[in-house]
Order: sequence, then structure tokens, then C-alpha cells
Amino acid sequence: MALRQHPKIQYILHCYDIGCQHGIHLRERFEKHFPDLVNQLTDFQELVPSLHIHGHIEDCQFRYNLAYHQGAARTHGENLEGIWGVQNPIGGMTKEMNKGHRHDILNDYTGDWNWLKVQQMGAFLFSAICVSFLHSLFSARSLYHGLKNSHQFAVVARTEYLAISEMFGREKVLEWSKQSRTPQLRNGEWTSVYRQPKSKGMVIVSYVKHVYSLAPTSTRPSISLPKPPCRRA
Repeated sequence: MALRQHPKIQYILHCYDIGCQHGIHLRERFEKHFPDLVNQLTDFQELVPSLHIHGHIEDCQFRYNLAYHQGAARTHGENLEGIWGVQNPIGGMTKEMNKGHRHDILNDYTGDWNWLKVQQMGAFLFSAICVSFLHSLFSARSLYHGLKNSHQFAVVARTEYLAISEMFGREKVLEWSKQSRTPQLRNGEWTSVYRQPKSKGMVIVSYVKHVYSLAPTSTRPSISLPKPPCRRA
């Protein structure tokens, strides 16, 4: 196993399509089958890749989302999916093999794919830079407008941030900054600093409209704020 080859690694971030289920009783399974590796589970985090997470229930989208996990940066966890299309051509012969032979062939094929990917990475990055440069030359006008709009949005975002901070005060902002980013189970529901309470939705929409009105008219981009949901009697 990879864990045996890197015994000094303590912080492990593992992504799996059903990581929310795979992580259940993980330590107990390791104690039974891999007792020598249990100590490496101290900082073992099970998450769900960024594309697959949208097919999970709302609780999972906050508990196992890479976007909300400290230390995950902008990792999407879907890179492994790219190999399935490359492996399709060998499906015809591996389906006729026994388990051991199939395992060896898949290992060899994947190893070759990884080697070619690393070997060709320089040429790929160079071509990507060239394409990006040429594209920027032909789209200088759209790039200018994009940067201009980005600046306008940045001004509005800063105005909203300062207005909210001033309204609630420095002490409240510091209190929020100290809150844990780890999801917690409260009254049978998973809560997170990133999860908006449903009961406060209308209050937040109304306040965003108010803060938006504070921005200078000349710096407001043309955006539409969300409309409140219709309630049926």
C-alpha cells in the first residue's frame, strides 16, 4: 500500500466519489486488516471530489466539500477520472483475464500513462502558454472589458464588506473569525459557517439589497439580486 511506502506522512487528504460512506468505521477496518497503519489515520480526511459532490445530499456538500476544507486549496479531486477514457481500449482483453493478470495489466498500463503524462508535461504547458498568448492578442478588447468589470465588482464587494463589518462592529467580526470551519452536528443537523440557515435567507437578501444601495452609482455593475421565493398559502 501507498501508506506503507510513506510512513512519515501524517496529514492525508483522500478523495473518493462516496467518501462520505467510505469513511464510516474506517479506523475499525484498519485495526482489523492493517493494524500497522492505524497511527497514520490521525489526520486522515475523507472528502468527495468537486464534481461528484453535487450529486450528494446537502449535508454532504458542506461536510465533505473540498472548497470548504482547510488545506485543500483549489484541488478538485477529479483528475483520476481522466484515465478511464484512456483505459477503454484494453477493456476487451482484460475482461477475459483472471484477477491477478488483470491487476498486473492495469498497473502497467496506468504506470505508462503516468510516465507519458509527466514526460509530455513541458510540451503541453508550452503550447498552452502560446495558445493563451495568441488568444489574448485577438481578444484584447474583451480582456479590457473583463478587467474593467472585475474592478467594478471588486469595488462593490469591498463596499459591502466594509459596510457589514462596520454595522456589526469589530468585536463581532473578530468573533466570527475565530469560529471553527469544521462542520458540527447540532440537533440532528450538520451546521457550518459556510451554510446559510434557511430561516435567515430573507433577512440576508434584504440586507444585501441595502448594502448594495450604499455603493456609488458609478461603480455599480449591472447585476440582478435574487428574488424572494414565492410562498403558497
